[in-house]
Amino acid sequence: MNLNKVTSSFKKSSVYILFWRSKRFYIGSSVNPERRKQEHKRSCFSNKPVNIFMSRVWKKFKEPNIYILLETPANKVLKWEQLFIDILSVEKYCLNINTETKRPNKWKKKKAYSAK
Repeated sequence: MNLNKVTSSFKKSSVYILFWRSKRFYIGSSVNPERRKQEHKRSCFSNKPVNIFMSRVWKKFKEPNIYILLETPANKVLKWEQLFIDILSVEKYCLNINTETKRPNKWKKKKAYSAK
């Protein structure tokens, strides 16, 4: 049994929504949603924001409210995030550019080398 796999499944992650008074919103997931909100903010105010739509809304309507939609084990958080995005991304107010969740690059498993 892989101990890392077992312990990671017990870590809690959250699916959150950033909600501006303009009714625009962004759905995401994180182990630490408040820290992730600050990362979004830094990106929005940088010279090259990752999400230009979120950047414009953040600058115009200021700080969004953050709501925790769900807390779940880390190994299930992307499935739940995808469900919320599937349900809510049909709204014209959704700021998620990518409507398909995936693991961040830093979580990607590295390919094992085989000595041939």
